[in-house]
Amino acid sequence: MTNYSNVYFGFTGAVENFGTAQIAGRQSIPMNRILLETDTPYMQPGVVKIQPMYFLKESSKSSPNPHNETKFNHSKDFDIDGTHLAILAILVAILWASYRIHKWIKKTAEKKVTVLSTYAHEEHKEVFGSFVENELQLDLKWVYSKSELKRKSKYVLLCKLESRLPEDVECILKHLGIKTEEVYEYEILVVAMRKTDNGRQDTLWSSIGSEDHPLHRLPVTTVFYYRNFTVNCYANEKAKRDIKSFLS
Repeated sequence: MTNYSNVYFGFTGAVENFGTAQIAGRQSIPMNRILLETDTPYMQPGVVKIQPMYFLKESSKSSPNPHNETKFNHSKDFDIDGTHLAILAILVAILWASYRIHKWIKKTAEKKVTVLSTYAHEEHKEVFGSFVENELQLDLKWVYSKSELKRKSKYVLLCKLESRLPEDVECILKHLGIKTEEVYEYEILVVAMRKTDNGRQDTLWSSIGSEDHPLHRLPVTTVFYYRNFTVNCYANEKAKRDIKSFLS
């Protein structure tokens, strides 16, 4: 015992009857080197059929106490009654419900696209709305003012290409009341709506301006449309992937 100071001895619930030699062996073990255990859930003391932690007291009853020391009696620390178990079950149920609600809110949010745009009724907005609802199977929410925005939230900034992309995006931001230096307080994906005259893909935008432009770091994807419908082209397939990836 002196050579192995970190060795401890345990008596499981399966040890119910001690012979003379066993009792003598146990008597030679100091009380501070004995562990009371149950081997949950495989061994059971006496007639007890289940083995949670609070049956430690049953294990202590089934093991003889040759030292006659009261400090080895079962402790109230493991005496869990029905009330405690009920409270524990309620807490587990609350945690599980909270987790499911969180997952549902996240999943619902991922099914909605919040779009920054102007009030004006324009063709490209109708085309994009149809593109999102039919191609992406997502719901749309239109936002027309900075006061409706929440920091760190995700937004699609819808921009019709009129002249150059940087100026067109700046025009939308000015209408919304968002300063250039405030843009990165939100998560924004710029969707450039480009109308074609022949129903074919044209120049594909992937960034705003040169590297020194203040909006250059905003991600950009391009949607091509002809009249009032989107064009069947690589760029629009890429736009679908870009929007889904942005929202996930």
